[in-house]
This record gives sequence, C-alpha cells and structure tokens, in this order.
Amino acid sequence: MSEEVIKVLDNLAQKFGIAIDWTNQNILPYLQDLMGRYISLQNSYAIVWIVISIIMIIGSIILISKCIKATKKRYNTDEDAIAWGILLSIIIITIFVVVLFCNIFGLLQNIFTPEITILNYLKTINLGA
Repeated sequence: MSEEVIKVLDNLAQKFGIAIDWTNQNILPYLQDLMGRYISLQNSYAIVWIVISIIMIIGSIILISKCIKATKKRYNTDEDAIAWGILLSIIIITIFVVVLFCNIFGLLQNIFTPEITILNYLKTINLGA
C-alpha cells in the first residue's frame, strides 16, 4: 500500500480518535480488500456512464438523421421543431461525448493507478474538524 495512503488514513483515524495498529496482520489485507471493492464500485459507475453515453450519442445521431430526412422529403413538418430537435441533439451529443471521455479516463486511472483514486477520495472526506 502506498505510504501516502497510509498517511492519509492515519490522519483520518486521528480525527475519529482511532489508533490504527499497522503491525496487526489483519489490517492490511482488510484495507486492501476494502480498497479493491471501492475501485470495483468506481469502475462499475464508469462503465454504466459509458454505456449511457453511447446510447444517448447513438440516439441523438438517429434523431438528427431522421430530422434531416424529413426536411429533404418535404413532409408536412414544423421546420422550427426540426431545427430545435437537431440543436438539442447536437447539445446532447456534445455533453455525452465529454461524459464519455471523462469516464474512460477515470476507468483507465482506476485500472492502472487505483491508489490515486483512493487518495483523492480520502482527501475529499471532510470530518468537520
């Protein structure tokens, strides 16, 4: 386990008024298991958001193509509604492309350097001290 993570955990334990005995043989396997489960949870969140992003991007592209086909065939359509639909689809695509890339990079960080994710989480914990 990273020395930085141990320092942050010690600081966190002091705020709770707990002393962690790092020489105890049970504490390190438990913390490693706990951290592994936390990383798995974060990976699951990232994968769900990646799937949602892909579905929204594909759905928006399909909507744009249907709107363009409707205007080319000159159906009795409301052109303002089509324009707003295309604009909304472009905005949705832009937002979910950003969400997609952020989650992909977060997933890669969790896979290759999970200590950074754990350390960032521990640093964000505010105990009101």
